[in-house]
Amino acid sequence: MDRLQSRGIWIKLATLIVGLAIANYAQAGARKWAIVAGNNYGGSARVPLRFAEEDANRLSRVLIELGRFDKDQVQLMLGASAAELLKAIRTTAANSQKSADSDGSLFLFFYSGHADGESLLTGDDRLGITELKQAVEASGADVSLVILDACNSGAAVREKGGRSAPSFLRFNESPRAKGRIILTSAAASELAQESDEIGSSFFTHYLVSGLMGDADRSGDRRITLEEIYRYVFDRTVLRTADTMPGVQHPAFLYDLEGEGSIILTDLNNENTGIMLTENSTGNYLVFDSERLSVVAELDKHKGEMHLLPLSPGKYLVKKRLADHLLVSEVQIKPGVRLVIRDEDMRKTDFETPTAKGWDLALRSKPSKWEAQTVFGWTAYSRAPTGGVWSFPTSGIGLRLRGWPAPQWNTRIGITAGAWQHSSPVQERRLNFTLLQLSASFAIGRALEYGPFTAEFGGQSSLVFLQRRFNDNGYSGTDQSVGGGLGPYALASVQLGPVRIAFETSAGVQFFPKADNIVIPYVYAGLTLGFKL
Repeated sequence: MDRLQSRGIWIKLATLIVGLAIANYAQAGARKWAIVAGNNYGGSARVPLRFAEEDANRLSRVLIELGRFDKDQVQLMLGASAAELLKAIRTTAANSQKSADSDGSLFLFFYSGHADGESLLTGDDRLGITELKQAVEASGADVSLVILDACNSGAAVREKGGRSAPSFLRFNESPRAKGRIILTSAAASELAQESDEIGSSFFTHYLVSGLMGDADRSGDRRITLEEIYRYVFDRTVLRTADTMPGVQHPAFLYDLEGEGSIILTDLNNENTGIMLTENSTGNYLVFDSERLSVVAELDKHKGEMHLLPLSPGKYLVKKRLADHLLVSEVQIKPGVRLVIRDEDMRKTDFETPTAKGWDLALRSKPSKWEAQTVFGWTAYSRAPTGGVWSFPTSGIGLRLRGWPAPQWNTRIGITAGAWQHSSPVQERRLNFTLLQLSASFAIGRALEYGPFTAEFGGQSSLVFLQRRFNDNGYSGTDQSVGGGLGPYALASVQLGPVRIAFETSAGVQFFPKADNIVIPYVYAGLTLGFKL
């Protein structure tokens, strides 16, 4: 899969489609089974995932707690092989056929892990998507639901006999008793994407946010399947339109018969959660502090009251502003609507979005402070006393990330260099050792994508130069002190705790007491940064 890790919310949509949307299966006599699989390992050629198995864990809990699945009918399979998954599907099919009754039956299969568009990559082997669908459809259940949480998973909806839903999908009829549904997190040729900021993939994040009320377009506090699909599709496309991997389009195929309306969630009777007042406005993110997972996102408009229903517990609320976040830690108690006000929240910086397609084993979460070791080469096209000078330099520095504003970096450094040169002195050419010592200050705008950073900015420096002569009986020293200004550009990659950067700069230095006062210079160098 080179897919994006965190899939917790997809989970809830699947549960609600099964438990609430399909009316026949909400009855007490309906029989439901689920196989919930997660696999972080997709073979030696793939970087292990971080959240696939935990996402499967989350789904199994949601199916039992909210989807009205019996606990003994939900089979959680972590790190299972292709053969083990097929065996489990066939065993479940046999059990469902033995327990068939007039109230209908449903079989759900969920997989979170690596995929390549044709197969699920289950460790060192693979399970073909076509073979998987045939096995699920052979289960004999009245309704089968397959959820594939992986990159390129939209290939599963390319076939005859089903209808792919556009962004403006309209459900004038609901599933009655027979058919199948396939849900995928990305189109056949797309990567699913995640964000460190929300701790989830964009797609699953918006699924959960919509079900918890943000998708309610009609204002009746009832979330229909049409509303949630519109919301998730639109938000995922909008949020990923500006990312480097490109736009991500959720995919949905259904082949069902039915009548009636579909209501996924009804929030009218909820009295516990977070209350946003009429004056609140903006984008709010809510996280479960204990499970460290995203709960919901709300786009709040001024003039409306909004209750986000939450179970009792500890939560972290973030409000998105143009260049930073407001953060508040809250404790929700049963039967209490806790009012959140912007003035009670503290300010903090943004995290950086990433794409799962990069080798995340090479990437470590960046640190605010970084110690640096610098190696480079400086050249003067016109030296203070004439001629062309160039010399190697090395030094140390300190980098502050995210200051004075998010996506800006500041650094200070000290470098020294020495090299052998010659100069005409009293009709002779004498060799001398050039010594250089400088202190610098730089500030620049950073563009970050995964482990890669491009940075552009300006820097100033204080420079001390000294010539030491000891040649042909002539000895002595002279020195110059000056300052410099100029732009710089660098590109870097984060390799675990170490950041490697290549930097170039150019500009002018000023030596008021030298023969040549204005000195053009160029610099190229390598920087090693170490997280503090």
